[in-house]
Amino acid sequence: MESRYEYNTNGSKTSHAALHGVSSAVKHDLETGDVKESNSFLEGNAGYFISGDITDEKLHELLLNYTPYVTFEVHKTVPVTQTIGKLIEINKMRATAMSIPA
Repeated sequence: MESRYEYNTNGSKTSHAALHGVSSAVKHDLETGDVKESNSFLEGNAGYFISGDITDEKLHELLLNYTPYVTFEVHKTVPVTQTIGKLIEINKMRATAMSIPA
């Protein structure tokens, strides 16, 4: 299951060396596929990552690599096509239960 996680540097003043280390870590995580996408919000001190198909334990380890420079808020996601399919199934079950043709 993929996860989308937002990050925030909390506006902290971070040294050039620390920023270089974080950018190197992001590059590595993109190359390994642990992170599929990484983008910054226009405000500049926040953004998001989308993980590859990794376990919760691997995600936890991955995020720990960025502490204490970055904080995260993790949101597990499912593809929108899967959500639509489930909604169609639910509506069909409701229609059947109410004896209404779907």
